[in-house]
Amino acid sequence: MKKNYQMALLNFRSLVAAVVFGFMIFLTSCAKEDSVGTLSVNNVNKSSNSQLLRAALNETGRKNLKVKLVLEGYYNKDLKEMRKGVNGEGAFVGLLNTAIIKDKSPEMFSDNPEDVDYVSVTLFKVNSSLKLEQEGAAHVGMLSTKGFLNLSFDAPDDEYFLKVNHRNTIETWSSVRIAIRDGIDAEYDFTNSNESAYGKNMVNVGAEIPSDDDPAVWAFFCGDISDAATAEVGIQDGIVESQDYSDMENAVIITPVGYFTEDISGDGVVESEDFSLIE
Repeated sequence: MKKNYQMALLNFRSLVAAVVFGFMIFLTSCAKEDSVGTLSVNNVNKSSNSQLLRAALNETGRKNLKVKLVLEGYYNKDLKEMRKGVNGEGAFVGLLNTAIIKDKSPEMFSDNPEDVDYVSVTLFKVNSSLKLEQEGAAHVGMLSTKGFLNLSFDAPDDEYFLKVNHRNTIETWSSVRIAIRDGIDAEYDFTNSNESAYGKNMVNVGAEIPSDDDPAVWAFFCGDISDAATAEVGIQDGIVESQDYSDMENAVIITPVGYFTEDISGDGVVESEDFSLIE
């Protein structure tokens, strides 16, 4: 009986050793694999579980992008900044009943008194067929009164055109590609020249006769609030035309208060000032 027990124990130990040896061979083969994603798996024993998971998911590094831009309708030439269009601590105080606006449009309020409105940026690269190819979904961020939009997202290292959208301004593209790579804080400024936009498609809201102390400020055209084909407010068609005028005129008659597409000045009410901006 004792001899049989010793034999069984020996067989069990041999089996365990074989399993362990096989697992070590598997780990060794993993360690010799090439880089996966942005992580080089060259020593499995020293890699954390999170690193291995990132490698398995082929996850790229986070990219940082700062875009400077101005929305024509929101810009205050005297203050040289945009009005605080989203936050009740800003433009609405002393102008309207903030509580009423917040009750009607809670989505337009944020905790930061320097917030203006939501803006999205979509990346486009030139593929091997020399055609524009969209990289992922649009990246949405909050624009500040000084015109800064800070974004952080996942994307492959490459050079991209920027397509910028806002709910009531003309879609605007960068005129050149910019490098977006790991370890680099990419920046793009639309405000210092109309040549920074494709087709020079911007308007000067700064000094008419620019100087060092009072420069020109280039802004995105406002007024694209609806689609001519569907006559639907909130669907943009990339041009300011008769449908936009008609929808704006109808809204001004009603004078709605809150977060509305027709409010292209960003003050929380649709009225004559908004219509005058697109005349």
